[in-house]
Amino acid sequence: MITIITPFQTRNRDDYLHHRLRRFVTQEPVIDGIHRLIVDFGSPDHIVEELEALCANHGVGLMRLNRRGEPFSIGACRNAGAQAATTEFITFQDVDLTAPPSVYRQLLANLRAAPPYINHLECIPCLYLTPPGTQEYESMDAEAARTLFHQYFTEADAERVQMYAPATSAIVVRRAFYLAMGGVRQEFFGHGYEDFEMMNRLAWKSKRFIRSHDYYSHDHKYASLEYKGYRTFFSLFGRQNMAAGLFFCHLYHPSPPSAGYAKRNAANRMLFERFAKTLDKDADVPPALSDAASQTRTLALSGRATIPMRSIRMAIAHLGNVVYMEPADFDDEAAFLSYVKDNGIGQVLFLTPYGNEQRLALYLACRAHGIPYLVFDRGALPRSWFFDPCGFNADSASYAPDKWDVELPDGARERTERYIDELIASEATLEENGERIGADNLRTRYSLHGKRVLFVPMQRPGDAVIKHFASHAESVENFCFVLSQLSLRLPSDWRIVVKRHPLESSMPPIPGAVLLDPSTHVYDALAASDAVLTVNSGVGLLSLLFGKPTFNLGTAFYCHDGLSVQVRDLEDIVQRLAGLARPSREHVLRFAHYLVDTFYSFANTDYRKVTEGGSTRNVAINLDFTELRLPGQPSRTFQWRTEPAKKSSPVYDFYRSYISDMGRAVPAKPAPAAAKAAPKPAAKSAAAAAPVKAPAAKAAPGSVSRKLSKLMRDPRRFLADALRNRLA
Repeated sequence: MITIITPFQTRNRDDYLHHRLRRFVTQEPVIDGIHRLIVDFGSPDHIVEELEALCANHGVGLMRLNRRGEPFSIGACRNAGAQAATTEFITFQDVDLTAPPSVYRQLLANLRAAPPYINHLECIPCLYLTPPGTQEYESMDAEAARTLFHQYFTEADAERVQMYAPATSAIVVRRAFYLAMGGVRQEFFGHGYEDFEMMNRLAWKSKRFIRSHDYYSHDHKYASLEYKGYRTFFSLFGRQNMAAGLFFCHLYHPSPPSAGYAKRNAANRMLFERFAKTLDKDADVPPALSDAASQTRTLALSGRATIPMRSIRMAIAHLGNVVYMEPADFDDEAAFLSYVKDNGIGQVLFLTPYGNEQRLALYLACRAHGIPYLVFDRGALPRSWFFDPCGFNADSASYAPDKWDVELPDGARERTERYIDELIASEATLEENGERIGADNLRTRYSLHGKRVLFVPMQRPGDAVIKHFASHAESVENFCFVLSQLSLRLPSDWRIVVKRHPLESSMPPIPGAVLLDPSTHVYDALAASDAVLTVNSGVGLLSLLFGKPTFNLGTAFYCHDGLSVQVRDLEDIVQRLAGLARPSREHVLRFAHYLVDTFYSFANTDYRKVTEGGSTRNVAINLDFTELRLPGQPSRTFQWRTEPAKKSSPVYDFYRSYISDMGRAVPAKPAPAAAKAAPKPAAKSAAAAAPVKAPAAKAAPGSVSRKLSKLMRDPRRFLADALRNRLA
């Protein structure tokens, strides 16, 4: 269910941390559903050996990083623990944090009822105890202490409770989400702000709450009644747990002296600010962490921090223990094969293997020597992607009839027909298209009524499928020449209707063809057509879903009996158009079912348009997989929270007064009486004359008198509430 990860390092047995860890291991509960893992950064060997025996006797795991001599990194410990964990959820608990068994049982109950969203995030809040509070807590039964100290918190007992932190490093998160989001950044050194930066990324992606105002401000603490600054936003992730009595207590300890702490803390603060602003501006997230607990070792032929690798961060966590190398890192095929063998590589991950000659050579080497591999690229249906263990596009055995040409299972026919109907009635496409106007309007606009339409979707000349699978078409330029010749051979009732690729700014001329406006929606063109001819465009698959006779002059992955027909030359095209036959509906359903329900993964994808050398392309920068299908693994379905709790939700009640005042006009102060007439001011613009709308930073009118009334009516309650607000 959940792994509790505890970072640790001590210098010697006299260090208070050594005593605290022994207490932690022997007294913190270990119950079914909770795994404990101590991650030692670099303590002396004799201490680690002692702790290994202690942990083994109490059912606690111990992991050694063996980084003695390096500056301690709590983030490295947390990341390593998360990578080694095998449970669905993870959290972090330092050795100074404690709770009775009931808190852990409540945590498990919460997780069993947790929302299904992969990006769900919450925090376990913490009461930081004073020295007297710590002494009292440790002298009591743990369950009784929980009840009593929760009461101390509600009474704002500053003698025992030094501080209340609703958001701490004790986040509760699904392990796969933590790994995908990159864990703790390693750029931070020493203590300070690394937890805030990690929390900021996870909270940003969680979409759980509306962000606070003046977000980057450090001035507003957890006790602030104004919903301003990042701390107030973070606090919402823990306040509900505190209200339910789910919290840790932090046992007091003197702060150890640290040379250069203030300087390092200031540097970390600047790092946090920079990363937070870059996240908002560019959605920049560190590379994903891989699964160190997996027995599979994957070689990704790409840099870890490249855009493609960052984009598939949700998949990285499920690809095993991933190592990264560029194709250029290998001198030749022999060096590559030796590396694979010597490093126990179980599979190689390729991104578009035909993208360059070096990558292609290594891809062909894998195929020739039987090395397992995965090819990742975009599929031909909206939101679709694939991890293919058999090849790329038309060279892949994954599209062979024996994979899909089988009787449809129960429910699959209706489900697939519904998918096709919804798709062809939608506006969802791979590339950006204009708004749909309908087939009839398109025919009217281009004077196509009473004509037979051969629709031709053009492709990009530099695409890998053109360069390597064009077959009889040879190239886009030659394909256009064939079309110009075809326009002279077709009967007078035929029209060749061509749509330029959305990302191309020009194309070779095609005399005799009708050129559609580039913004024309491809579905309207398909619906208006009588047949479709392409080199090997993915639009050919869509054409089959529309039930259109489909022909490909190149080699296409969807070209099989009952589906698309490969034509050889001009004469073949003319003959095929003379005797049109629709694709087999049964074969189309079977093929579509295979792609949608078995082969393709699906993701909500963020793109960035990039222009290089005069050419524009859409680069996928983030894929939020909703269906992830990896060979040899069960299909994974991910739900994502996409909308935060509404402003009217009670989760914001701590800040209700501030939120209620948001958007109110600031009342204008009356102008003082003038001794003499002032010169008439110049006319103001409408924008300048409009009342200023701003959230009120001060208490609303009447709040002072209400507080005075409360003080006179119930002074004890007034003082208790005031003190609690200061600690909140």
